[in-house]
Amino acid sequence: MAHRTAETTAASPVDAAASPGRRLRRNKVPEVTVRLWIAKVLCRSAGGTAVDLLDQKAGLGLTGVSVLTGVLLSVVPAVKFRTGACRAGVYWSAVALTGVVGTLVGDGLTGGTGVPPETGTLVFAIALAVVFTA
Repeated sequence: MAHRTAETTAASPVDAAASPGRRLRRNKVPEVTVRLWIAKVLCRSAGGTAVDLLDQKAGLGLTGVSVLTGVLLSVVPAVKFRTGACRAGVYWSAVALTGVVGTLVGDGLTGGTGVPPETGTLVFAIALAVVFTA
């Protein structure tokens, strides 16, 4: 994935005073291309397979896997936000963990509580719309 340095115009009077004209900002996410989406699908697939492996072969069970991936999901984005630029390993770990934890939450909601998949889909779609709107 190409990680480009983007030139941006100073956003505020304070920025403008600090650097007249333009300033450089390092991009922390990959360029959105077909390769990005292929990598996202592969990350999600690898993550889902890893969950099955930890659940069935390592004997953690879905609760143990959920706790483990939840803890990892709280650590990896914190590391990502502290880095000065995009670090591929940290970025893709965050992408994979987000998909895995999201799937575990959805599966837990529909399988563990008996909530119909249609209701779960509606609830998550509304939550996603709220997040995107905010």
